Amino acid sequence: MIFAQSIAMGFQSLKSNPLRSALTLLGIAVGIAAVLYVVVLGEITRRQINARLEELGPNLLTIRPAFSHAHGVRTGSNVVNLTWADAREIESVSTAITMTVPAYSGNAMVEYKDKNYSARITGTTPPYASVNNTFPAEGRFFTEAELDERSRVCILGATVVQELFGDQSPLGEAVNINSKRFEVIGTFGAKGEGWGSPDEGVFIPLTTAQERLFGVDFLNTILAQSRSAKDYDEALFDIESILRRNHRRKHHRRKHGDRRVREGKIPPNRTHRP
Repeated sequence: MIFAQSIAMGFQSLKSNPLRSALTLLGIAVGIAAVLYVVVLGEITRRQINARLEELGPNLLTIRPAFSHAHGVRTGSNVVNLTWADAREIESVSTAITMTVPAYSGNAMVEYKDKNYSARITGTTPPYASVNNTFPAEGRFFTEAELDERSRVCILGATVVQELFGDQSPLGEAVNINSKRFEVIGTFGAKGEGWGSPDEGVFIPLTTAQERLFGVDFLNTILAQSRSAKDYDEALFDIESILRRNHRRKHHRRKHGDRRVREGKIPPNRTHRP
């Protein structure tokens, strides 16, 4: 009886205040829609990140320069400038690592006719494509010969292609990167937003990036591929030992291995700073 009376009073209230009732219902609907949108967006992002990590594999480590500290505060100045020699020694000395890929990245303006786009320029070596499991959807990656010759060739990410060329194929066309002419020899398919996505990037030979574009003689990334995920602890120890010896830094931890790694608190495929 009380329930029926409550229902009747509810309908009566709706009839007497239709505008307020409509606004209330609209607010409830918008709130529910917003919550659902956030939940769905979070799930999509999680799946994209997991898919990208699965593509890269659990045995890929990313090595980046460390930063100096003063009184426990990071100052922002590099104390380790990674070099090609570091990458070669890690690959040749460590039995746990099968391949290293050096890279240097920086931002630059990419121009085609009257269009331009600020992109992330990555200079690297030919094995980058296989190590990252990222192959051109159209065209090809650059070769060892083009690396040795410091060739001005590039592979464009999907977003860069769309911004500069639209639906037109860019293969064989010339773009200017920081006012220097580069031939487009390949394009990557769209990967979507997420960690490690090449969509907004341009990839060129490392020698070209260092000597002809940015004027540097060091790296800001080394990718290291271990034999398997089980070799992560050994690979990490080898990397730290080599880099600390090469750059004369004290080996202040991991004397008997990193307990955090052994206990599984640091998962594989995580950026490591020596």
